[in-house]
Amino acid sequence: MKPVLLLLLCVLSMAAGTIELTTEQTSLSVGDIALVRADINLPSSMDTPPHFEEHSAYTATLENVRHGTSRQVAISGGRQRAVTTVQYSLLYQVTFHETGEITLPPLRFTHNEKEYVSNEITFQIDDTPQDSQAPEELFVEIRPDKHTLYTGETMGITVHITWPEKQDVQLSNQDLHTLLDTFRDAFPEDHTVHIVLQESLRDKRKIRNGVPHRTLEIPFEVTPLSAGDFSIPALEFSYYERRMVRSDDRRRHGLFGSMHRAQNVRRHSRTTPQHFSVQDPPRPPENFTGAMNRVRLSASLPDTVVTHGIAAGASTDLTVTLRGKVPKNVLRSYTLPDIPGVTTFAPEREMRQDTLNGRTYSRADYTFVLIPEEEGSVTIPELSFTWFHTDRKEYIHETTAPMEFTVLPGRSRSSERVRTQRGIRENKESISSIRTTPGTYTLLSPQHIRRHIRPLVLLWGLVFLLILLRLFFALPLWKHPTRKKQHGYFQTIRQLRACARGKECSSPTAITEKYLASAAGFSTGVLSRPELEKALIQRGVSSEGIRSIYSLLDTIEMDRYARQKAPSEESLKDLCVQIKKIERELCP
Repeated sequence: MKPVLLLLLCVLSMAAGTIELTTEQTSLSVGDIALVRADINLPSSMDTPPHFEEHSAYTATLENVRHGTSRQVAISGGRQRAVTTVQYSLLYQVTFHETGEITLPPLRFTHNEKEYVSNEITFQIDDTPQDSQAPEELFVEIRPDKHTLYTGETMGITVHITWPEKQDVQLSNQDLHTLLDTFRDAFPEDHTVHIVLQESLRDKRKIRNGVPHRTLEIPFEVTPLSAGDFSIPALEFSYYERRMVRSDDRRRHGLFGSMHRAQNVRRHSRTTPQHFSVQDPPRPPENFTGAMNRVRLSASLPDTVVTHGIAAGASTDLTVTLRGKVPKNVLRSYTLPDIPGVTTFAPEREMRQDTLNGRTYSRADYTFVLIPEEEGSVTIPELSFTWFHTDRKEYIHETTAPMEFTVLPGRSRSSERVRTQRGIRENKESISSIRTTPGTYTLLSPQHIRRHIRPLVLLWGLVFLLILLRLFFALPLWKHPTRKKQHGYFQTIRQLRACARGKECSSPTAITEKYLASAAGFSTGVLSRPELEKALIQRGVSSEGIRSIYSLLDTIEMDRYARQKAPSEESLKDLCVQIKKIERELCP
């Protein structure tokens, strides 16, 4: 009962109206700009947005207004009540002119004869001089992790494209690809360069010297294969900036002329040259596989084997795991040392590779099949893996502790050995050593044959009857209410196909988000992406499918943002395929 009352109070409080001020940074300097957001929930729409009181210590300007409507149902005293909430998100830019502790007063306004008052925020403003003024135009930076590295060492390097938010920059896919191709070609031929694959480019928002900026980050990984010095020259990046230019065409603007019109102006930016030095590492040991970063090593046996032991002649698994920020190729092989009294077979290997924060992480799991031959105690010696420490300039041997288990009395017959299918395929030379006992065959009379076949015939008849019953009762399901949910699905597919054919249609992102919200049981704009993903997962939709759709939407929005290329037909077809998968999960 208490959770129901708590939910009712929350709904009624939102209906009554709330207002809250939030900001990301409270320690600033004179001249800096603080972004203050006001989140307002009201039972109905307001006429004009509120403003802060004027003060000599600061200047507050309303920059952006967003709003949405949600509807919730509350049950009180056995009666159902619909509660409508209008949600506003107001973004203010506050510029400070004086030093000291400055308190931004509460935001006050009156709505439907009721006064709303927000919280206040206190800022600490000092007079620290700015080192350099933020650039007023787009600039490109190349930021490597280091400038001195070893042969075979993988270095992270990121291309940053930064511009002020007030600058109307038009980034096209062609210009981005040209920059990335030029960046790749700047490295020597014997160096491997590849972009770290991610779901979407990292688009961040930062404050540089009090000015809001947007930064597009493109991470790369570079592996030099030979020693020597090399440089990346200054690279040029071209882009378009949308500006308002003056026009004196009196035929277009009338007698007065001197009007302004928007025009895309071609601009250029250059990077700073980068210099690198590559040297050979010291002479490696024999078991070195090329890992130039730390690789963690772990090994484990089944808990039942460690606790209770295993019978002689039976098989068990030894799992060895290698993981680290290294390429997959340095983890492709691992050799187990000899274990006295134990037969060891070639392992099964499972490789994984993921990206995190613009860097590649690899993991390899090796499963060895062990068969102890005689009873007693077996000790698995310590396992080791060698990697090179680039900071300490020495080779490190990662080791595990020795493992011990007990071998109980048992029949060490090869016919009882349990081996994986892959282990048999990879060890064809060991198959001849597997001895099996000869089989026993008995001739059956026709009476015995009929006695064995009759139950199978009855079983197949029962299965056929169940299939007929299932088809008979499944026919009315075509008129079941759950099938009506596919109306929005077919409408979504038709609209996306129309977009793919080049016909006029709304945004593919808006069409898809409307379908996802409908599938989750909400109206468009009520839930954020994480909340919508959580609601769809509760309805049986896989998280991988949802992330695939959002990845495609981000790619389509990137094309639209460039304003140089419409969404491709291939992207829209892939989006239709992902929506079909989600529909099958909702209505199997």
